[in-house]
Amino acid sequence: MTASLVLPSSRQAFAFARDGALPFSKYWHHVDSWTGTPVRTVWLVVGCAMPLGALCFADPVNYSAIK
Repeated sequence: MTASLVLPSSRQAFAFARDGALPFSKYWHHVDSWTGTPVRTVWLVVGCAMPLGALCFADPVNYSAIK
């Protein structure tokens, strides 16, 4: 499910970077010449999603993600 959410999130982040709405937009707006994709923006989204996904394991009462 995470992979299916990274695709639209990275497209949206790239659009924000393209329009100058993100900090360091010139860095995030870079399109890789070999793959033709915004690799930096994808890694930005993955880097933001991983800590948020790790919060699933932080429930000390119910342990809902571990059961």
